[in-house]
Amino acid sequence: MVDLLPARNALVEDEAGGLHCYDMQTELAFIEKALRESGALVMASFGPHIATKQKTEKSQLVTDLDLASEKLLVAAIQKAYPHSSIVAEESGFIQKNSEDTWIIDPIDGTSNFASGLPWFGIMVAHVISGEVVTSGIYLPVTQEMYVAESGKGAFKNGIQFSTIKQNDLSLCLIGFGTDGSEKSFDFSTKGALYAALLPHVLNIRSTNSAVDYVYAAEGKLAGLINLENRIWDIAPILAIAKESGCIVTDVQGMEISLVVTEESIAGNFTLLLAPPAIHSQMLQILKART
Repeated sequence: MVDLLPARNALVEDEAGGLHCYDMQTELAFIEKALRESGALVMASFGPHIATKQKTEKSQLVTDLDLASEKLLVAAIQKAYPHSSIVAEESGFIQKNSEDTWIIDPIDGTSNFASGLPWFGIMVAHVISGEVVTSGIYLPVTQEMYVAESGKGAFKNGIQFSTIKQNDLSLCLIGFGTDGSEKSFDFSTKGALYAALLPHVLNIRSTNSAVDYVYAAEGKLAGLINLENRIWDIAPILAIAKESGCIVTDVQGMEISLVVTEESIAGNFTLLLAPPAIHSQMLQILKART
């Protein structure tokens, strides 16, 4: 199980009894260790044809491994950071202190995972007063660990990285993610957005998972649009992408607010993530169609 020894030193109550100060390096080490533990648990059962259950929407699936991964992460955070609230994809809002909240996606890309495809990840973010202060995304199949601390950079397997800054959209491979719902746009508008982008790029790829997020932050994909995201999908990538040098907005170019409320937990977020020049070009195309 996760070693929780760093926890006592990571939390310090201020003199006014308000928000706590955190040792962020200790926190990042905690995130990495927790994600690796969860990844090992998930990989022990990885293979084709994992049993799934359908959620309320037909495109949303859950497996026993989602639940087991989430249980591990929730227990670790509750013991290490007992003053914090938690928003977890399967469990919902625990404790409900929106000023200091950990956000968990136990398996992002469940349908890929359940089909034996390697395109999934485990994601965690720590949000204080609407700002992601630390986050981590782990791809268990390739053992790629991405973490970030606000203002301190993004790191892959312990090495700081910056996104590859491309300037010509026509030479770029981009990502485009959506699902079988109409939470963001109706199906015809989604198709129109895809069709509008395609003539202007080298090509489009989609795993609709954590893989797209981190590969766009890294620059393997020159940009990413994702039309359906919940708060647990979007919070972990925000700090990583921003710290790598990307611009992150919704598809209208507006800043994404992560103040944790019942409404934001239930709501849908759109995402446009790219280095500055590519973000500007993609946004211009999207605005003409939305």
